[in-house]
Amino acid sequence: MYFQKLKERLYEYVLKPRNQLQHVDLWTNNNCESINHVFKTAINWKPKSIPELVKILHELVKLEFADLRRALYNQGNYLLFGYYKRHQLLYQCWLTKSADQKDRLFHKLMKDSDKSRLTAEKEKTVTSTLYDFTMPLPPKTCQETMPDKKT
Repeated sequence: MYFQKLKERLYEYVLKPRNQLQHVDLWTNNNCESINHVFKTAINWKPKSIPELVKILHELVKLEFADLRRALYNQGNYLLFGYYKRHQLLYQCWLTKSADQKDRLFHKLMKDSDKSRLTAEKEKTVTSTLYDFTMPLPPKTCQETMPDKKT
């Protein structure tokens, strides 16, 4: 019963909207909790030594970059939106590229993302990753104070 409901919800709120490119506000997750779960699953919910942990984290990061690379040809877990959509290629076109050309296309996407973040910080604006929408950053209205140290 539980899995049937889960399957229906995933279909209704993830697969169907994704296929229609309307998944913007329907499926939300706490990103920190999500990646935390990925990490814990990778280590089998058991403590590891520092070298083992670093090796596992390195493998996870490699997988994330491979997934991001697949977004260039509209495959995998990520989609390019807005400003970054200009980097997208058809899968058939991707297949005709050499390994060196594929690397250059991916590095161009990575370099472009660094530039856009720096430009946004410089201009004090925020650009949506899902829509072509930019707005000014709100002014800072308050500052967190440090509690007095008790001596």
